[in-house]
This record gives sequence, C-alpha cells and structure tokens, in this order.
Amino acid sequence: MVQKADDDVSTLLTLISGLEFGALGKGYYDVSGSFGFIKDSFCLLLDIGKDFVSSVRSVDREVFSTGESCILQIGYGAARLVGLTTEPLKETHSTEECSEALS
Repeated sequence: MVQKADDDVSTLLTLISGLEFGALGKGYYDVSGSFGFIKDSFCLLLDIGKDFVSSVRSVDREVFSTGESCILQIGYGAARLVGLTTEPLKETHSTEECSEALS
C-alpha cells in the first residue's frame, strides 16, 4: 500500500513487473513536514489523523510513503514499519547490472 501516491508515483510503480499496489490516500501528513515534529504539532497531527492511522494499522500489507517525514510520523502513529516508496524499485534492480557505472 502506498500513501501519497500521485500520478507520477503510480506510473512509476506500474513499471515494476509483478508489483501490485493500492493507494491509501494522501492522509493528513502531507501538510506537516518538519512542522509535524514540533511537540505540540505532532500531538495535534496524531489527533487529526487518527482515522488515517487506523486505516494504516488495519492494512495487512507493507505500507510505503514518498515522504521521509511522513514515514516517521505514520510509523509512529500506526506503531508499524513504513517504508520509502523507492524500496520496491531497489528490490527489482540489481547493482550488478550497473557495475560499470558504479566503478
């Protein structure tokens, strides 16, 4: 499941052979960024987003997000690991294929 899956992200993910994904929606973390790490703001965002966090908790698949601060905030609120959307790409591409470019 992917949070914050806009058209570009969705298009990119469809290029990964065999990958099935669904969108969780944008949620409420889209507006927070570093603001969400301020103590009073963080508590407020957890309260505002409790329905979204509940949906993340109920998903029985891996959850990914395009935003690094979103990963931390969603993971904390949902008490589960949330990955970066680029991780499925990394798993489908071997660095051995790019050995010349890496040397």
